[in-house]
Amino acid sequence: MELLLIGLIGALFLKGSLEKDKENEKVDFQPKDTRSIFERIRFIPSPNFTVKENRKIDRIIIHITQGSMQSAVSWFKMTRSKVSAHFLVSRAGEVVQMVKLQDVAWHAAPLNTRSIGVEHEGYYDYKGKTNNFTQEQYLTSAKLVKELATRFNIPLDRVHIIGHREVKGVTKTCPGYNWDWDYYMELLRTI
Repeated sequence: MELLLIGLIGALFLKGSLEKDKENEKVDFQPKDTRSIFERIRFIPSPNFTVKENRKIDRIIIHITQGSMQSAVSWFKMTRSKVSAHFLVSRAGEVVQMVKLQDVAWHAAPLNTRSIGVEHEGYYDYKGKTNNFTQEQYLTSAKLVKELATRFNIPLDRVHIIGHREVKGVTKTCPGYNWDWDYYMELLRTI
């Protein structure tokens, strides 16, 4: 009798384990989203850009919005702001494009005509320190920048992927001192 009871308990335990494994198997074998990051981007046009024929792009400039994603979109949509960027990346990993790649966004003079601007939702305080960027934000940004670099044959190095504060003549601390360049560049090399 004891042996039968132990056998029934074992069978129930094993059945429960197999069902859990089946559930996990379903999750593990879900198809991954293999679309290009560009197929998942919303386009919200900014009026702040310059049309330039056959521009040579050799830089990608990383920025911080100094506000929420929605406030940055609103600001870039206003003609009077006289600023824009090609892309915005939210803390949740959402991407919005505001200027077409063939056009010049107004984000980092004097390099506007030869660069792509990528803004990241966030804030930095008066000492130039930023909030922490999210893992999703870093990953999404790295995927975007890697695809852009491939498309325009831009080397994945710190000469060609730079922060706004690294543009000659800029006095801002953008994207702030908490932007983890080592981590970001490693992501660009490995994703």
